[in-house]
Amino acid sequence: MVFITRTRCNQLSECLSYDILDEKFIKLCHPYRVVQKILGSCRLDIKDRFVTPPTLLQKFYTTSIICITMTIIISTKNRALILDFLIMATMTALNICLLLLLSIRSEMFLREVDKTKKLSNTILSRYLDGPLRQKAKKMLKIIERDTPRFCVYNMWYMDARLLLNIFAIITNAFVIILQFSFT
Repeated sequence: MVFITRTRCNQLSECLSYDILDEKFIKLCHPYRVVQKILGSCRLDIKDRFVTPPTLLQKFYTTSIICITMTIIISTKNRALILDFLIMATMTALNICLLLLLSIRSEMFLREVDKTKKLSNTILSRYLDGPLRQKAKKMLKIIERDTPRFCVYNMWYMDARLLLNIFAIITNAFVIILQFSFT
């Protein structure tokens, strides 16, 4: 009797918590998080398959990187123009590479979800009954109910067009700045 209660509780807690991250998703995002931690731009931490705020060590590391960069810029006032250009170009290149990798991996994930959806539909069309049909039906229902689309601030979707969207926003900002400067 106790075993049945524990099993039901475990199933109930898993059903009630949709915030649990999948192990494959954690492994997928791990390289990006490592790069973000090295650059000091990691804004979250993953513990026990849940997203948590960054730890104090991550906050301290980010703050120290900012302080060291500002100290270098202030201490080299004569060479500040060259150093500013190098730092800005390096950080821009790293962020563009990170953004490109993130959009490629997100697109790969979305394509795998589409393949899974097509496979579930194929299984549903071939098997009229049985446990395989039930599992395929359940997977299809989950995919259609909770479409796995990653969104940034409810403004941009994480897919192959992300980099193009960001370049479009930057271009629009430059055009607006140019219009105001020549009026």
